[in-house]
This record gives sequence, structure tokens and C-alpha cells, in this order.
Amino acid sequence: TRPGASAISFWALMEHLGFNGFLEIVKRCWENTILLRDLVEDTKGIRFVKEPTMNILGIQPEKQTDNSICKLDNELRKKGWAMGIFRNWNFARAVIMPHITQKHIYQFIEDIKEIIHSIY
Repeated sequence: TRPGASAISFWALMEHLGFNGFLEIVKRCWENTILLRDLVEDTKGIRFVKEPTMNILGIQPEKQTDNSICKLDNELRKKGWAMGIFRNWNFARAVIMPHITQKHIYQFIEDIKEIIHSIY
């Protein structure tokens, strides 16, 4: 049945990867999350919202306006980045999944720098 699909999919994944293989993927996602946090912290014009406790990082422009996150999101989408945005709190969330590499993170930061420079 549909409610059981997630459970059986996770079981199959664990059978395929094994606990250590799964742990390695989680570790890599966490390391990339910390890398993104550090790069955001070092980038003028943006900041992270809260210290991450899992592979999700909230990002917001330092200059807050009513639609600053929408401007940032629109420009990021033009460059091929899709993030979930929270308009009420004026931030976007980056979810660092297993397919995200350090190369992606560095390119993302370069694109953000270019966008922030052009918007502000």
C-alpha cells in the first residue's frame, strides 16, 4: 500500500548500501552543509538564518526588504538554482542532498555573490 512505500524503500536502500554506506552519505551531506554555512558566513550581503542541525541551511539577504528573498530567488532560478523560499520570514532554504558536491556549493556561492552585487 502507499503508506508502506516509504518504509520498504528505506529498507531496500539500507540493504543495498549497508549501515556504513548510508552513514558515509549522511556524513558527506553534513560536511557539505558546514562548508556552505562557512562560505555564507564569509560572503558579504548574505547570512545564514540559524546554525544548522541537519543538512538544511536557511539563507537570507543582509539587506531586508519586503521582497528581497523573492528577488534573490528569481535571480537564482535564472542561473538554474531552485530553493524553497519562506516569504513571511524572508529566507530561502538550501537542502544539501547526496548529489550536491563541493563544486556545486562553490558555484552557488559565486552566483550568489554576483546576484547580491547586482541587486544591491
